[in-house]
Amino acid sequence: MSFKQYLILMIIPAILGWLTWGFILVGISPSESGLGIFFIFYASLTIALACTLAILGLILRMLLMPKKAEASVYAKIAFRQAMLLSILSVGLLYFQSKKILNWRTIGLSVAVLTMAEFFLISYKTKSKS
Repeated sequence: MSFKQYLILMIIPAILGWLTWGFILVGISPSESGLGIFFIFYASLTIALACTLAILGLILRMLLMPKKAEASVYAKIAFRQAMLLSILSVGLLYFQSKKILNWRTIGLSVAVLTMAEFFLISYKTKSKS
């Protein structure tokens, strides 16, 4: 997959995710909506944030570290880290909506996702050897 194809495949879901999230944010009342709307709200935000961060991460990697690796390697790393960061952000937003967000839940969330990142890094290196 070329760099241009990757960008197109990331931009389309990012735009759709941001449009869906914005429509729900502006057009739907939380007191009148059901559980499905809340799920779509958080899912669309996660997709939009992950795609946007993956695009930004890939572009930054290609600008700051040119020719150290292929674009596909940078794309995998950028997408993995974007997913983890978007899960963290949306998870903390969910905790705030349930009024359980404090420094302990933030620290625990960061620790769990950091361990997940380390696991994914070590799993990748072990599977190659």
